[in-house]
Amino acid sequence: LVRSRGLGDVYKRQGFNTLISQCSTLEPEINVEGDINTYPNISNNDVTPSFFDNTRFSSLDITGASETKSFRIQNIGSADLTVSNIEIIGTHAGDFSLTLPSGLPITVTDISTNPNNLVVFDVTFDPIAVGTRNATVRITNNDVADGEGEEVFEFAIQGEGFCSSAVNLSLIHI
Repeated sequence: LVRSRGLGDVYKRQGFNTLISQCSTLEPEINVEGDINTYPNISNNDVTPSFFDNTRFSSLDITGASETKSFRIQNIGSADLTVSNIEIIGTHAGDFSLTLPSGLPITVTDISTNPNNLVVFDVTFDPIAVGTRNATVRITNNDVADGEGEEVFEFAIQGEGFCSSAVNLSLIHI
């Protein structure tokens, strides 16, 4: 740990530079990423599902195909982040399911304390009907201090259901 004086105290730990001033308020800051390649950030209230941030699922057969994608919650703030609930809501919420790493609530320490501390959760898409299937992931947490409205962090997810089963119907004459 290296400390230097200036406008505020500067702490350096494991390659992270964090500016902490006696005037700064300690607060959590949620950051959600798609667990894919370079871990792209997902914005709060993102309504455009995309393969690039892992929020768009493949087109799947409704007769039993499923796909699972992972998402990461980080705390890039200066106080512990408490995730009190993660749920899937919306029109086709029944086509998606969650797998959480442990029970709720989950505490994610701040990045200066532990830069590798994060929570990974999975969303599985298993369509029950044909067509575009839309839902929303809602993460309820204690990121309230900055006024950005992230205490309820939401983002859209989407997949497509199709049916490849052919049904052979024949007429019976009596």
